[in-house]
Order: sequence, then structure tokens, then C-alpha cells
Amino acid sequence: ARGVLSNEYGVDLKKIQWAATDDEHVSEFEAPPFVDYKFKGQGIAELFSTGKIVAAVGTLPESVPDVKQVITNAKEAGFSSYKKTGVYPVNHTVVVKDELLEKFPNLGTTLFEALKISKEAYFSSINRNDIKSDEDKLTIELEEGLASDPFPYGIEPNRKALEALNQTAYDQLITPKKYSVEELFADGTLKLRG
Repeated sequence: ARGVLSNEYGVDLKKIQWAATDDEHVSEFEAPPFVDYKFKGQGIAELFSTGKIVAAVGTLPESVPDVKQVITNAKEAGFSSYKKTGVYPVNHTVVVKDELLEKFPNLGTTLFEALKISKEAYFSSINRNDIKSDEDKLTIELEEGLASDPFPYGIEPNRKALEALNQTAYDQLITPKKYSVEELFADGTLKLRG
């Protein structure tokens, strides 16, 4: 989201004081000087209503009075951005400690295959003639809007997004250097697709 704000809308990210409401789930992480954790655990609605924050990135977990979307047709803008840049934002990753990969050399490929099987099972379970769940509706909408798999697994189908993520993480001082995509993946997983 930060990369989109910077690259597509010209927002100078270094001029923003980011208010984090949750931790980064990595004990070793040291936040850059423009990230403030004093609001950790507080609700977005409360922060807006008290004026402690004036904007938020992403979907708000709750309705907030007098807060409007900056990008009015966000869904269409997202699909348009993907068609223009080829970047489909990474939403989740699976992280495994190096010590586990050393102890169990096939762990990376085994996890990848398990997740791939799980994804295939999910896609085959969707009744496309009678879509009932919001999750299934969103999946089909993404699939149609992207004209491809909305949840591609593997480096190559995600290379542009991973490179953009690495660049933004470096630019935002989240990582101490700009990593190559290959540095971030376990041996044996570099060529996998799913």
C-alpha cells in the first residue's frame, strides 16, 4: 500500500509519521524513526475520533464517521494498477526460521506443496453457479478482475510484486538493504509454482 501511494500518487512517504496499532510480530525488528507505537492496541475509530490520526492505509475494520476514502473507486483502481504495473500486492507469506530449514532440508518444498494442495482444494470447492460466501465472491471477483489466478504461488508469478515489496521495504527503512528476491526464499523453492 505504501509503494502504491508513493509510486502512483506521488506521496512522499518520509514525510508521514506512521502510527502502528499492532506489533510487527518479529522481536528483532527495529522500527524506523517515522513509526510511532504509542497507539498500539487502540482502535482506529477512537484514534480518528480523537484526532490522533488523520488517515489510514487499507480497509478500516470498522465504520468511522466523517472518514472518506481517498481513492473513491479503490477496486477498479487496484485492477487498473495491476494491469499497468503487473504488481499484485503480497498479502501473506510463510516464514520459516533458517535453523528449521537446516534441520529439515525439505521443509520449504513440503510446506509449498501442502499449501498448493490446500489452494487447489479450495478452488475446486467453490460452487461457481451458486456462490454464497463473501470469501468465495471475493475470490471470483479477483480472478475475473485479474484475468488470472488471484493467489499465485512461487517466485516467478510474483516476481514484480516481490521486487516492489523489497524496494519499498528498503526505501521505508524496514530492511537494512535491498534484498534480491532469491535471498528471501528457501533452497529448493526457487523454481516452484502453484
